Amino acid sequence: MLIIEDQLGVGDRVDVGVVEGDVERLTLRSTVILAPDGVRWYVPNSAIRHAANESQHKGRASVKIGVSYESDLRPVASMFHDVTLAMAAEDRWVAAGVEDIREPFVADLAANAVVVEVRASVVPAQRRAFERALRVPWSRRRARPPSTCGSVPRRGDPQP
Repeated sequence: MLIIEDQLGVGDRVDVGVVEGDVERLTLRSTVILAPDGVRWYVPNSAIRHAANESQHKGRASVKIGVSYESDLRPVASMFHDVTLAMAAEDRWVAAGVEDIREPFVADLAANAVVVEVRASVVPAQRRAFERALRVPWSRRRARPPSTCGSVPRRGDPQP
């Protein structure tokens, strides 16, 4: 049934309960999975009761940053969006299927900062890596935040 229903395929990153890793081979009787630690698992298909496939569909990467209330949010949000677009254009992230990058929006008003969030579609197996990588250039750039007060449009607000 795994093959007929296209639940797993060679190269997919999967979690079948007993092990998680990359599918190396799939036959009518068994699935060979290479775990991250290098162990090759031979799992009988009859033993696979559930399968989580991180490779078949897009997931949503989401990164939030705090911006002080004294900062002008429009240039900060613009910079956040530009950094995300530049990263998504890199070969590594194009191969990971990063696309559909949304405009940053105000996600929350925290006690000491406005929380700005940006979202993008990405292959689930690469979601955490993309989120981590996006935080690095942003943290470097925010060393010089704008100093005047402003606002970022909330989701659904008309654009100027």
